[in-house]
Amino acid sequence: ITIKTSQRSFVTDPERWLGQSEYFKNLFSGDWGDKQDDGSYFIETDAHIFEHVLRYLRTGVLPIFYDNSAGHNFPLYQALLNEAMYFAIKRLQRWLRERKYLDAVKIHY
Repeated sequence: ITIKTSQRSFVTDPERWLGQSEYFKNLFSGDWGDKQDDGSYFIETDAHIFEHVLRYLRTGVLPIFYDNSAGHNFPLYQALLNEAMYFAIKRLQRWLRERKYLDAVKIHY
């Protein structure tokens, strides 16, 4: 299927990850009537953030936005948490809300 945002289109097969999000489960069920004439689905979201949402759904790998010189990218974590809440992705919400990513990076001086 194709998911469109205002900035970008994403092609994916949600069969493997559909159970991880109530939002997408409802969207693709047809109950909401959100399917576009071309068969795609339009979502009003930031494509840059949605890319991380979709990567998580596809792989199940929890995100770490860390750079040795800048440290953690807290604004990106917050933006992703907002999207995880909107898309009802519980595991990703917990990871971000509980700031588990802080335990995933060990810094030694």
